[in-house]
Amino acid sequence: MKKMMMLLSLFLCLSTYAETGILFIAHGTMNHTVGHGESLAACTSHHPSPWENFVLTTLNGMKGEIPKKFEVAFGMWESHCYDQAIDRLTARLVREGKKLDHLVVFPLFISSHSEVIEMQKYIFKKRPDIVLPIPHVHPTKFKGPITYMNALDYDPHVSMILAKRFHHLIHLAKDGGLTTKQMEIVLIMHGPVGDQANLEWMKMGERYNKDLIYLFPVSKSHVISLRDDAPTEVRDLMTAKLRTIVREARREGRIALLLPLLIAKGGIDQGILQRLNGLEYIWSGDALFPDTKLQDVIVGRLNSVLSKKE
Repeated sequence: MKKMMMLLSLFLCLSTYAETGILFIAHGTMNHTVGHGESLAACTSHHPSPWENFVLTTLNGMKGEIPKKFEVAFGMWESHCYDQAIDRLTARLVREGKKLDHLVVFPLFISSHSEVIEMQKYIFKKRPDIVLPIPHVHPTKFKGPITYMNALDYDPHVSMILAKRFHHLIHLAKDGGLTTKQMEIVLIMHGPVGDQANLEWMKMGERYNKDLIYLFPVSKSHVISLRDDAPTEVRDLMTAKLRTIVREARREGRIALLLPLLIAKGGIDQGILQRLNGLEYIWSGDALFPDTKLQDVIVGRLNSVLSKKE
């Protein structure tokens, strides 16, 4: 009986200190391996890129709202960087007398439909097979339960952010003497590699486009997936399509209002501008971060997941 009571006491003690931690993962730039907090250089020797810094600064500013301790790792499928971020999160909890018992992974990616997401599901043990034969990709070393959340996908709150960005572009065009009949919206997405996944991206983009046109009718609307990581011929085809849209709008006396569907600026948005060299259009470059509505989406989804666990 005494032994049983001791074991029960030990169990309750351990249970008290078991804790859930959150890992945010995002695409990143350069070699995709920037850490977070005081261990910023744990996975890399370079300084954060503007894109990475934007994400880190925004998430750090949300510390009071994010319901659990968190870490950030950048990369598409860099297993070692994810593991290093989990190690940092584990160490932070240990310093507070807690043990990382459950990991919640929040992918800060636009769509759940891509080879990148499927590779991450393999890393976080949500599918048994590796999607792409890439070396040094392995399941995480973390042994506890893992909740891998969806990417942003379609969300009416994101529509509201895009509407705010679109409204700003309309005012820029009106300041130039144009009417809404002389404006075309072009919703620009990064896009996936595969054709099937791209169909899902386009469905999502069309839903956002429908919301925007309902709120702010303009002459024409377009949705384009640039498919940055696809083979060169696919990428070049989408670049040509984008340039044609922008050029034809101007030729017909209208102007293209370019609205990027991106997590943060300071990354591939520069590549969009390079694609459009020599053409006339209206652009602010503003992405979803740091809009407070996106912060609300992140916190709301995390609270929903954590409440189900409890």
